[in-house]
Amino acid sequence: MQVTISSGNNINGTLVLPLFEGEETLPEIVEGIPQTLKSQINRVLGDGDFKAKANATMTLMGTEGGKAMLVGLGKEAKADVHAYREAGATVVASCKKVHGDELTVVFHGADMDCMTSFAEGMMLRDYSYNLYKKKDEDDGDTNLSARINCDEGDATTLSAAIDRAASIVSGVHLSRDLGNCPPNDMYPMAFAEKAELWAKQYDNVKVEVIDYDAAKRHGMGGLVAVGMGSSRKPCMVIFTLNGDQKGQHPMLVGKGITFDTGGISLKPGANMDEMKYDMGGSATVFGTMEALASSGYPGKVVAITCMAENMPAANAQRPGDVITTLVDDSRMKLDFTIPALYLNTVSRGTVIEAATPVFPNRSFAGEVASVDSTIDPVTRSITVRAIIPNDRRDLVPGMLMTLNLLRNERDAIVISEEAVIPRGASTFVLVVDTSTEPYTAQERQVDLGTRLPGQVEVVSGLEIGETVISHGTLKVRPGAPVRIHAVDDGTRPIAELIKPDPDAVPAQAARASTAGDA
Repeated sequence: MQVTISSGNNINGTLVLPLFEGEETLPEIVEGIPQTLKSQINRVLGDGDFKAKANATMTLMGTEGGKAMLVGLGKEAKADVHAYREAGATVVASCKKVHGDELTVVFHGADMDCMTSFAEGMMLRDYSYNLYKKKDEDDGDTNLSARINCDEGDATTLSAAIDRAASIVSGVHLSRDLGNCPPNDMYPMAFAEKAELWAKQYDNVKVEVIDYDAAKRHGMGGLVAVGMGSSRKPCMVIFTLNGDQKGQHPMLVGKGITFDTGGISLKPGANMDEMKYDMGGSATVFGTMEALASSGYPGKVVAITCMAENMPAANAQRPGDVITTLVDDSRMKLDFTIPALYLNTVSRGTVIEAATPVFPNRSFAGEVASVDSTIDPVTRSITVRAIIPNDRRDLVPGMLMTLNLLRNERDAIVISEEAVIPRGASTFVLVVDTSTEPYTAQERQVDLGTRLPGQVEVVSGLEIGETVISHGTLKVRPGAPVRIHAVDDGTRPIAELIKPDPDAVPAQAARASTAGDA
């Protein structure tokens, strides 16, 4: 079906007039309708013969003003884009030979989205699968065309929106064609050949086919096992749109079992003909790629369809068979949950550190790849997935890990919590003045930030490299001379650091640590 846009008021073919429930006359805004036809419409509305309930239709013909189809939108307050889409589908479903193959749609009170949805509904409903049906001699090829009248200022924008809708519809119709095709003609390699032929019409689309022999060489045991019993062997079809684009991109995966008998575990005969629809996932993926390609989607998208026909044979997969599958363990997916309360603190790219008892002295860095779109109604938690590089193949699937989410990662001055001297609402530290001999202790007011176990962030009052007294602060007074006994760099226990030094002056000795960034 072809839908075009016109900014004029001419009516060609049958007039299609969407109306709201309760309208008794045509609004004055509706222009271009011949007076004779307009009078008839007003009479029908005024007498209550057409109440314009949702998806109701009425055909008017036999007047000098031409033919018209009235279609109901229901109550105006509830007439959203979905109501318009259904009304558009109703028009096409109600079209008979008397309406001809040319329609003109005239709206009133409809915005751009509603008009687009109406056109989309018409195009979606204009579908039939007659490839295997014999045509009667008197059945002519009727190709509907519709013209939508709109204001001159809206014509360009509306035309672009309907073109995009037409691209989506082309993908939907392709999916329907693939699903409706009988399995003797829609088998794995037939699907692959159709995909290769389709890709030739686009410069930015690539289709790669991994056939049965290649699948065996690559160790794709799962795919091979499902289809090995059929004379029509399995394959994998990989679609790539805009492959030259860099960075992260969506990936679609579609199940493509073109017919599923159950293999050796044969399914009951009743309704087995419907087992052809097990390839509905691959059909949807193929149709989605068509919609994206035809609409000019600029980003990169990769889609994979695993095609197989599951049939019984002497070489079919048997219960108990060992299947070797292909696993990419260079990266590991780590799924975990967090309380929904902290949802705003986690997003794609948030850094994580994970650990496992298997490697007690190692940590594994990664980042959040996705956050689930729904919250568990019972636990009020949300699932998060992180990706951890696994170049050394140390991590294996099923391994339990603990992790830390690194929120608001930043450079900061961090000191030992023991060094902090609270006094009223203020906090102080003792800084060692190394500019004179002997060294002296100087009191410094500081502002604190985030607290960690045994450590505290200093927001202001200290500079990187300054030496802070962290042990023995009760024995030191501001201005008193001090001698640095040891510097705590985090490598030795406290007991070792404060071991008595016979040369030290007890009243002045103190353990110090250097303020640094962490």
